[in-house]
Amino acid sequence: MPVPPELRGAIDKGLEVIKTHSLHHFHWLHRQELYLTFGSYDDPNVLKARGWLAVLTAQYVFPILEATQTEIDDLLRSMLEASIGYLNGGGIG
Repeated sequence: MPVPPELRGAIDKGLEVIKTHSLHHFHWLHRQELYLTFGSYDDPNVLKARGWLAVLTAQYVFPILEATQTEIDDLLRSMLEASIGYLNGGGIG
């Protein structure tokens, strides 16, 4: 499925912002602009795309959290697995 041009433009703009910032910071206003190009919160496909974005983000930072040896590692892992199950159509439970 091709990426819609408006979303592609927002992605490219976001990448440029990250590349040019000295600390590669992606300000929340830029993130918000990108998320808004996904579409309406009423669209189930948009909600699913946002859900997968959240899962991918969590998977990316999970090794950092695991390195800190927190007491909530099992809870975080369970929440991530439940989220993936839900997005795959398995429901919560």
